[in-house]
Amino acid sequence: MKEPRRVLVIAYLPPTRGGIATWAGILRAEAAGRGFAFRFLDIPVRRGPAAFRRIVQTLDAMRLLARLLRHLAGGRVDLVHVNCCLSPAGIWRDLAAALLAAAGGVPVVAHYRGSLPDAVGRFGPPSRFALRRLMNLAGMNVGVTGKSVAWLARRTPAKAAYLPNFVEDRRPRRTADASHRTMRRSPTRPQAIYVGRLSRDKGTFDLLRVASLLPHVDFVLVGEVLDEAKAAIGAAPGNVRSLGAVSRDEAIERLCGSDMFVFPSHREGFPNAILEAMAAGLPVVGARVGDIGEMIVEGKGGWLVAPGDVPALARAIDRLAADSALAREMGVFNRNVCEARFTVSAVFPSLVAVYDALPSRRRPSTEAERSAASAGQEA
Repeated sequence: MKEPRRVLVIAYLPPTRGGIATWAGILRAEAAGRGFAFRFLDIPVRRGPAAFRRIVQTLDAMRLLARLLRHLAGGRVDLVHVNCCLSPAGIWRDLAAALLAAAGGVPVVAHYRGSLPDAVGRFGPPSRFALRRLMNLAGMNVGVTGKSVAWLARRTPAKAAYLPNFVEDRRPRRTADASHRTMRRSPTRPQAIYVGRLSRDKGTFDLLRVASLLPHVDFVLVGEVLDEAKAAIGAAPGNVRSLGAVSRDEAIERLCGSDMFVFPSHREGFPNAILEAMAAGLPVVGARVGDIGEMIVEGKGGWLVAPGDVPALARAIDRLAADSALAREMGVFNRNVCEARFTVSAVFPSLVAVYDALPSRRRPSTEAERSAASAGQEA
């Protein structure tokens, strides 16, 4: 029987929050029986004083690379899948990982999480050099947005691929009485929910202005409050509740107990938060940035407005608040789209195509290695 191809995935992993960790956590949970032996190498996340952050990041990167080297030296890897967070420090770390893999003859998939054109615009010359080197080393360069893939295709035309994010095949769904079970909310007031970091670039200040314009709508904000937004959250109108960072399970429960999802971010790639809302069966009102326009069908799954357009955002939310039947109809539409296009089963064939486009380095594995690989754990 043909042995499964051994893929080492380098990524943030739960309980770390964020899109990469969510994606990797879902892949780890759902990958069994799909023809690959996945191992996961987690990227450390440690916070400290800003003066020492670069030193800590450098030491963590060195430890990650040492662990990668052990995998490569042991011949336990056929392919390395690097998830790139598109930060300057992250690009250099990912380039070092790709260099080690290439030195060992192991092909690399570079998976760029976010909008590449936006990220490159923020990079200095050294980081742009590292990105070009990484793209040239990778056997396949994968983008999560249409603009990213177009940008990659102009630079590495034979090595560019598109891969959207995904959610689990089976997910809790919003039901008619979900909002009255555990959410402690008024049954007569519509509830809009936002999930994500609370900061200027995520549109938090726009959302607070919208809340002041719609006192008859309750707004629940779920996510870490960055320092820049703490004063504004503290002075928010009475119809706003900020819950802070919660577990993914609780966030999903909150989504299932709400009437609509609001996402006014000014800059995005392919946001997992919107996928979670779609899977929960919510209509979406958001900003037209990144690939959100590819996820939400205008007028059927919700409405999208220009980033920063507070009046338009308020009008769209108010329209859903006044028409619960329309909100439910749009939510069902979004859930059906999500199930058809953005579940693991829907997206996994595209991931297989990326892997199949690359050669495989393989030596016979031992029984112990096969057992460890099938468990999907780092050795």
